[in-house]
Amino acid sequence: MATLDADKKIGLLGGCFNPAHLGHLAISKDAIKIIGLEEVWWLIHPNPPHKSRSDMASLAKRINNAKAIVDTDAILVKDAERQFNHTFPMLQKLKVDNPRTKFLWMMGADNLATFDRWYKWQQIVMFLPIAVFHRPGFETDASNGVAYHTIKAYEIGQRDAKSIFDRKTPAWVHIQSTQNSLSSTKIRLRAKEKSH
Repeated sequence: MATLDADKKIGLLGGCFNPAHLGHLAISKDAIKIIGLEEVWWLIHPNPPHKSRSDMASLAKRINNAKAIVDTDAILVKDAERQFNHTFPMLQKLKVDNPRTKFLWMMGADNLATFDRWYKWQQIVMFLPIAVFHRPGFETDASNGVAYHTIKAYEIGQRDAKSIFDRKTPAWVHIQSTQNSLSSTKIRLRAKEKSH
């Protein structure tokens, strides 16, 4: 991966994107506006270890679908996780390649609820600042989770989101303005119902 401009602020949104949808787009645009990011990268994972592969579209199809809904040059679709099975080693490689770039990890509240099951999740918390986005229906699970109680004391208010890069990790912000309830799972279920 080519070296980026020094001091650029980039949000990283990883996942299956099976398929990418307007919810992904909404939180990406919120991140750009509220946190002051210059870009958001959609990092499409080829074979996520915690997901069923029975209804997983091919990587090429998921990348093409994601590119089709992106409507701004500030969101880039990448398969940067192709050579990695887990998120943390991929983040380490990005930082080695781009030591002066300011990266931020992004996730929905649904992922925060199960974040403690991720490989080296505590190292991720210490490695990059994090933005967690409101997901209707998942807030209770997230606030009851192990990860939330571990990082709770390091939360900064949404009003101060643009200062997150100036803070020492761990540091995270809960972006509560996003109200999109779309999910890839719901979209796949609707598609199955229509096909029957």
